[in-house]
Amino acid sequence: MANRNRTAMSETLFGLLIGRVAESDVSVPKTKRWVRRLNDDDAEMMTKAECTKLVLSRQQKTILISFQSKLYFGVVGFAACDVLPEGLNVIDLTPALFSLAQAELSLELTATVAEIRDILDSSERDIADYDGHDVTLISRLFAPVSFYEVNPYFEIGSNIERLTGSYVCRAYADGPLMIEEKTREKLSALFESSGEYIPFLVVLSGILSFSWNSLFLELYRCLEYLYPVPRLSDLCAELTLNRPLHEIAELLGRLLSWRPREDESLIRVLHYCSAGPAREVLQALGHQVTEENGQVMELSARAVYQLRNSIVHFRPSTRQQKIGETEWNILARAMADFIAEAYKKVGSQLHNTPPQFSSDARA
Repeated sequence: MANRNRTAMSETLFGLLIGRVAESDVSVPKTKRWVRRLNDDDAEMMTKAECTKLVLSRQQKTILISFQSKLYFGVVGFAACDVLPEGLNVIDLTPALFSLAQAELSLELTATVAEIRDILDSSERDIADYDGHDVTLISRLFAPVSFYEVNPYFEIGSNIERLTGSYVCRAYADGPLMIEEKTREKLSALFESSGEYIPFLVVLSGILSFSWNSLFLELYRCLEYLYPVPRLSDLCAELTLNRPLHEIAELLGRLLSWRPREDESLIRVLHYCSAGPAREVLQALGHQVTEENGQVMELSARAVYQLRNSIVHFRPSTRQQKIGETEWNILARAMADFIAEAYKKVGSQLHNTPPQFSSDARA
């Protein structure tokens, strides 16, 4: 349990405000200031809550606050959601929630000197009755922060990366890319209902990027993380190894400089998936696909890998593919399907001892 000092937090907060005013050679009365308390529970939360933060950029940040079996999720730098994830409920900003967000996330001070001075003065006109500054007024001086209470039965509620990804997908309408609603739904499902082993920060990094190339590459990287699985699964079956595959991959890479061949591995990984997304990839990239084509998975893998190379390798001899918004959306949805299906099938093998070789099974 954390053990913060409320007095020190207030001194830091108001020291920041007074420092900004002092930069303009405007005098501020030297007096003690604090944020008006709400109640005993809120005051205790300010000092004892556990906080997890996720800083995605200078402006975009989230925080997960845990206190007395309750979870609170805060977001900074994102638009409001028209439709929230099912496990989040809007709540009012309290002194504790604001103070923790400001302390942990270093909220940007956005107000002018005049605005700061006005709010400081407005609460101090009658010093005899001063009982602290209202959190609503103080919070207006900083980058806006919104808070939500997390339903205790919300499956992803304790994972800040998954919560953030779910929220960002639903609040993305004004993002830099023309990501269609059904594409955002597919991406959101990766965070909400596709298991625990997906590298969520990689997906989130792609969604927050400013180019389709970057989004595609981040989704590709999620598949790339599974490349050791087919070969190492074969190895474990032959040698009855009882270690998680990611540990074996790390050892082979460190001791033998081994890494799986990308083109071959992508084909094998996509064989964990259904043919529907593979056909969508081929159609989006202008390939002819017929029902008689029995090599759809291999052709799709080669098309994905070729697109990846055309983005990664910037050479005169490398042909840059021109892809429209509609086709990028189709590709993003197909890649999301690949990720969800592949990780559902083999994601746990990377981090868990294969059950057929576990100590319980051997016993």
